[in-house]
Order: sequence, then structure tokens, then C-alpha cells
Amino acid sequence: KDVNRKVKAALDAGLDVVLCIGETQEEYKAGLVEHVTALQLAKGLSGVPTREAVNHITIAYEPVWAIGTGLTATPKIAQKTHKAIRKWLKGRFGKEASERIPIQYGGSVTPETATKLMSMPDIDGALVGGASLSADKFQSIFSAAALTANEKLNKMSAGETDEPKTVKSDQDLISQEDNYWDLTEEVQNLSLEKKEVNSKLRDAREKKEGVAAKESGDPSLSATPPSSSSSSSSSSSSSPPKKAKVSRLAVVRLDGEELIPCRNDLGESPVYSQRENRLYWVDITGKKLWMWNLDQEPQTAAHISLPSMVGCVSLRENGKGLLLALQDGFHKLSPMTPNTAGSSEKIADWIELKYFDTRPNDGRVDRNGNLIVGSYNFQHRQDGEEIGGLYRLRPDGTLQMILDEKHRVSNCISFTPDGKKMFFADTPTRRIFQFDYDPNLNNPQPLSNKKLFYEIPSDMSGMPDGANTDSEGGLWVALTGGEKVIRLSPDGELSAVVSLPGANPTSVTIGGPRLDTLFITTRKGPDGGNMYTAILPPFLPRGLPEPEFKEEEPKRRTENALSDAGYKAPRKYGSTLEDRQVLESRGIDVDEIPRHNHESEFRKYK
Repeated sequence: KDVNRKVKAALDAGLDVVLCIGETQEEYKAGLVEHVTALQLAKGLSGVPTREAVNHITIAYEPVWAIGTGLTATPKIAQKTHKAIRKWLKGRFGKEASERIPIQYGGSVTPETATKLMSMPDIDGALVGGASLSADKFQSIFSAAALTANEKLNKMSAGETDEPKTVKSDQDLISQEDNYWDLTEEVQNLSLEKKEVNSKLRDAREKKEGVAAKESGDPSLSATPPSSSSSSSSSSSSSPPKKAKVSRLAVVRLDGEELIPCRNDLGESPVYSQRENRLYWVDITGKKLWMWNLDQEPQTAAHISLPSMVGCVSLRENGKGLLLALQDGFHKLSPMTPNTAGSSEKIADWIELKYFDTRPNDGRVDRNGNLIVGSYNFQHRQDGEEIGGLYRLRPDGTLQMILDEKHRVSNCISFTPDGKKMFFADTPTRRIFQFDYDPNLNNPQPLSNKKLFYEIPSDMSGMPDGANTDSEGGLWVALTGGEKVIRLSPDGELSAVVSLPGANPTSVTIGGPRLDTLFITTRKGPDGGNMYTAILPPFLPRGLPEPEFKEEEPKRRTENALSDAGYKAPRKYGSTLEDRQVLESRGIDVDEIPRHNHESEFRKYK
């Protein structure tokens, strides 16, 4: 009320008004930015005529958490809020008026951030604080504003903007003053909205204090549960579905945006090289290796074709190139140039190739320079057999099986910042496990103390796919089939969600010069197959540099690579015990049957 009275008094005195609005960090984390700014606009501009708003009002969005802290909202985060403010102004004063009311950004504006901020379509300028005390800094910001303004004007004149602003005369706008809200209705709406904001903040505080919070009813907190081929609606005694384990702090909500239109069949394994400022990823079934230099436009991303399917890509030590897990084995690839694919050297066979219908799948280098990689059973949807192994590729090219348990589709391989714990998931189980990890190559069983880290709840769609950890040990997981990427805190609680409507995410990494950008691969679909991105807000942890595969002379490979690696055949073979007994009674060694996970092979031998 005080702000509204000041606005009106200033307008009555013939002054121009800068109305500052913005949320606290607590409100941001609670996902209330649009609620809070809309409430502030409605109360601050209550009873202000359209003509006065257009000619004498400037809106300044100034997030409280960025004032004087050195923190700045990223251009995309600021643009999202400015767009919401513009939408509110359109509903209050009309489209033409909303396009003529300037919306500035304030909050630690510096010469380094000014150009990108003011290049956003709904950011019309900057409210400059501390930087205005330095003539050089303020001159740089002023120059950035002039440059971006000219660029926007040129685009408008060329008709390149989606919605070119229509400037009407004051007389045209006066006729729109029937847009005034009925003040009684306005006060009622403000009261209801204030209650909603306070209710959500109260829930967020209760969660932060460890007190059980009430269900918020926000549909974005859950996704459509996966469909089931058979269900029972008649059972009244069934237990309620398991809910997501939510962090004591409010869940941060982000929106992913398409970055590179690469149209992959099955994009996977994104890794960021700080040394090159380059992003690499693979298209598994498309048999391609992709790369993008972040110093260039996203449209310049390029690819090279590969001789077979590829499970994952890793960086090699000291910028010596890449390590690819192809269908037949592991290949070192020398550094590439825009016109040269680079030479390759095979350092190890895929040891399951002779025996099973599998290929390398998810993989990541540990903190000591070894590649951990699991396998993918091509027939897992038909026979459901758990036959795949989990291996450690040493720098000398030898493979070591590190887990006796078998799986169908390996994923989520990631390491905590200290490298002492490893995450792993067999995707169809919808469970993510955490192990103690020993990097000592002489330890035949480096994984121990297995525990369930997170199980995808029944009210959340999707299955765990590729993942990566951040600097605080949080695990970012792509949920294939779930149209989202989630962050799990080090305690295994849901703490952030990145929405990707229409896209099917497959893996995620954190990169960029400041390690503050999520890069998300997707699989082919209506809006899938492209590279997506999301900028991490300042209060979320940054990423970690991608570990590199160490360099050593590879050892000579042997014909008994599978047994050399310590592989133990699974107990299940897709047949009955009677089948096995019949075969053994005829002198046939079941363990030597090629790709014996196929029941058809058993029938043939039988």
C-alpha cells in the first residue's frame, strides 16, 4: 500500500516512476517468482491509468538475492521473468500498452553481463547500481545498451522478430482505459493471491526445518505414472503408490531449451572438455560422433561417421584425443580438426561380443583415469535376461569385471567428487544404487557396500538413464520416457527438476566455461533427438571437470579375454533346468553355447 501511494503521489507531481519488483532467494527456490512479481505489480500499479503507465512508468525487475551480492540472474532466467511481467502488463493494460512500458533488469549488472542481458527480447534496459560509480564500467554498460538497442531496431525493421512491437499514439491508448479493473474485485484477487504465496512459502519453510509439509497440490510436482499392461481396480486393500522423496528444501524448477538441432536417433554420453571448450556426444544407433565448439554458434556442430554402434565417448589424458566404446571394442581416436577425422587405434576387444548379443553402453572415467563401462542386452525387451557385465578398462587396455551381478541395460555410472563412491542403475528396474568404490587396480572387487540410493516412485514417469554428478555430490539423472532431468541431493532426495516437454532425455552433463550449463542428449521423437540445455541458477552447485582416461601402452590381447576379465556366467539362461540337464547329458557344455541367452539356440542344440 505504501508503494502504491508513493507511485500515485509521484505521478500526481509530474514525476516519472521506476517501480522495482523482485523475489527473495527463498521465494525463488519455492518456485514463486511469477506469483510474487504479479502480486507486487498488481498492488503497486493499482488504480494507475493506462496513459500514465505508458508515459511515466518503468518496471525494474531486481531479484533481491542479486542486489549487491555480485550474483546475477542468467540472461535466460531474467528473460523468462521479464516475459511473465510483460504478459501481466498485457492483461492489465492491453497489448499495445504492455509493449510500450519499459522493463529493465537490475541486480549486479556489470560490463560482463550487460550485453547478453539486454540482448534478450523482453529486457529493455538495465538499472545499474555499483557499476555506475566507475566511469569506465558505466561507459561499457552504456555502450552495450546502445549496441543491443540498435540490433533490436534493425531486427524489427527487417521483420525478424516474432511479434514486432506496435507503437500507438496516446490517444489510441486512452480508449483502452476501460481495461481498469474493478477495485473491489482487484482487492479480492490480491488477497487470494497473497494467501497462496504465503501458503507456499510456509510449506517451503516447513520442509527446510524438517517438518512434514502438507501436499501442495501443484501438478508439476508429479508426472503421469507409467502405464501398465495389467491392473486391478477391484482390490481395495492395495497399498498406496510410493511418492517421490522430496528434499527438505523446495524443489527447484527449470525449463530445458533446444540448443542444437542434431536430430540424433539415440543421442548419448555428453562430455565437456574444458581444455578445448568443446562438447562431445554420440548417436549410438546413428553411428556418429558429434562435437561442438562453444566458441561458435550451435549450428556449427558437426559429426563424423563411425563403423559401428558406439556406447560412449570419453576424453583422453593431456588432450590426446578421445576414447570410443564401439561395438567391437575400445578405440583411441587422435585429436580431430574441422577437416580431419583423426586416426584410431584399438586397445581392447568388447569381450562379450563372441558370447552374447550385447554392446558397450553407458560409461564414465573414474577420478583415477580408468573407464567404467557396462553393457546393453539387445534382447532385453524380449527375454529379459540379466547377462551384461560391468567392467573397468585400465589404461593398459586390460578389462576387469568389477561386479558379480549381471544386468540388462547399464546406466547412471557416475562418481562422487572424491571418487570414493559410484552410482549405477540397471535401467528397467527403475532403481539407482550407490557403491563404495576402490580405485586400486589390484583389488579384484572394487565395489562394496551396495545400497539403494533412489527408486523412481510410482507417481513419476520415466526410467533412469545417463547421469552425472555436480561439485556437491548431487546426481543429475536423465529420465528416459519421463520428459525430464532430475537432481538428487547427496542424501538421495529430489532437489531439482528440468522439464523437457515432448523430448525424451537420455543423458546429461554439466559444462561450459563456468561449469554452469546442463547439456542434455535425447532420443528420436516428435521433439526429441536434439541437444537441449538449461542454465543453472547461481545458488545451485556447479559441475566438475570431466575426468580423462590415462595413457599407457596397451597390453597384448588374448583369446580368453572373457575369463581373463573374471566374467562369471549368469545362472539364468532363458531355459528351464530340464533343458540344461538334457543338454549336459548329451555332452554339450552349455556355457560354451554362443549367445546362449537366446532360447532359440537351446532349441537348436536340443
